[in-house]
Amino acid sequence: MRLGHLDTAIEILEGVIRDDDSLRIAVPTLALCYVQAGARERAAALLKDDTLAGAEADSEMAYRLATYFAVEGDSSEALHWLRRAIYLGMRTIRGSRRTRRGTICGPTRTLSGFWKI
Repeated sequence: MRLGHLDTAIEILEGVIRDDDSLRIAVPTLALCYVQAGARERAAALLKDDTLAGAEADSEMAYRLATYFAVEGDSSEALHWLRRAIYLGMRTIRGSRRTRRGTICGPTRTLSGFWKI
């Protein structure tokens, strides 16, 4: 998709969703491809309640929906999903930091990008 091969990307993503419908994370990306290929109705038909519900709980999916709506031209929806992605991401980061007493609550990332415990 990033290289401009929309037809190939659509074919691959449709195959992924067809082969394993639990990989719902691919749906907003497929919708994004459809919009770029000019198939707006087909893209909108993909965004069902289960996709939106998934994006309410997953920052990556919310980010992909934000991208879809930005490309679609709906800045209000794009901003909503971008805010949701940021909120979910920050909640995840906060939940994995050290406490003030130094006990470990979960993994944290160092500046170099590696996980430390």
